Amino acid sequence: MLFRSFDVLIDITFLAKFAPNANATGFWDATYAIPANLVAGKQKVTVKFQANGNGRITPVFSVRVVRQ
Repeated sequence: MLFRSFDVLIDITFLAKFAPNANATGFWDATYAIPANLVAGKQKVTVKFQANGNGRITPVFSVRVVRQ
């Protein structure tokens, strides 16, 4: 299976580029801190995975947002 990288956005702002671990088997975690200015004064945000290049992303099993 060919895994592809993709961008992680909060609302419309770029947060990080996800790069899959080609050596991992099964599931693996990726953690990204969301800067306070992207959530300040908001009750909700939209987390978006945006493909780059050939238009595909690695499957995502779960997303969890935790307040610090």
